[in-house]
Amino acid sequence: MGPILKARLLLLEDNPVDAELTLSTLGECDLQIEIDHVTNEPAFHEAILARDYDVILADYSLPDYDGLAALQAAQEITPATPFIFVSGTMGEEIAVDCLRRGASDYVFKTQLEKLAPSVLRAAREKHNFNRRIHSEQELQRISEAMRQNQKMVTIGRLSATIAHETNNPLESVINLLFLLRDEVGTEDGKRYIAAAERELARVIEITHQTLHFYRESNHPVDVKVAELVEEVLSLYRRKMRMKGVELVKEVTACPPLRALPGEIRQVISNVIVNAIDATPRGGKVRVRLKPSRRWSDRQSGVRLIVGDNGCGIPQASLRRIGDAFFTTKGQDGTGLGMWVTRGIVRKYNGRMQLSSSTREGRHGTVISIFIPYLPEAADKTEFQSEVA
Repeated sequence: MGPILKARLLLLEDNPVDAELTLSTLGECDLQIEIDHVTNEPAFHEAILARDYDVILADYSLPDYDGLAALQAAQEITPATPFIFVSGTMGEEIAVDCLRRGASDYVFKTQLEKLAPSVLRAAREKHNFNRRIHSEQELQRISEAMRQNQKMVTIGRLSATIAHETNNPLESVINLLFLLRDEVGTEDGKRYIAAAERELARVIEITHQTLHFYRESNHPVDVKVAELVEEVLSLYRRKMRMKGVELVKEVTACPPLRALPGEIRQVISNVIVNAIDATPRGGKVRVRLKPSRRWSDRQSGVRLIVGDNGCGIPQASLRRIGDAFFTTKGQDGTGLGMWVTRGIVRKYNGRMQLSSSTREGRHGTVISIFIPYLPEAADKTEFQSEVA
């Protein structure tokens, strides 16, 4: 039978013979153990400051240090780590006093057969404690994500209301400017009015797009993906201009997808925003949309490719892109954008491939998303991350 538990132990013992006996005793039990052995106070303090141990074992009496001082130091630095005395000099009365002071257990060196069960019990307690902590942290992350999601829903509703309420007066103003053009006699006046009309038309277009984000059908319709790509790019054109980002696009009209427009728009928006955020000032973003085919089953569909020349994503992080709450943006990211994107692509039996390089002179990231024209079962979805 293999090891039932992994445990990292710290042993404070100055006597090499006793240390060897303790190690050999633990080596015979059903534990996969990694042990660090220290013999004095400085080494003990350095060890508990440097690593997280599952169990600490300590002799009660040492030449220049004592077990109670070690127990106190462990309680101050790593209070959740079980502390077990392994001693041949302490009596029952002292052992009980050590338990009152916070020790988890004690084992006499004349009864080392009790050591393995004691260590196993303590290691399980530490592992259960760590799981509880991780579960609480996960619940906190989920709660925070839900709060952020509710906040985004509220902001979306507010944006839709603002867009709706400002659209009508904007159209009225542009109509008045049209009528005023005939009343202005100078060429400069007409040119100024024409410029005002263009700017107002741009504002009206933005309000229409904001309403489109909010007012979506609950049933699949024929979606013209090329139009959605152009729409999303128009929303972020100012952001690219402010960063000096060059946009290189190749958007080909494709047969419509049968889908929910809001979901497809969200996929497009997420990957384009990520590319813009990753691109350095003066960098370049490439957006390509074309009819394509999935070679695994010859299924035809639409392929969106978005690339940037940012610093790239390390391989360790690349494998986690699309995991809930994982982000490479630090405090600026929620870790939900690509997770949502992956879920939508899966829903339409699509495929998402991510390639990235951090090499000097060839750094950047490319994401390729394929969505077929005939969605199948979601459980056949493929998701792949690759290093360029």
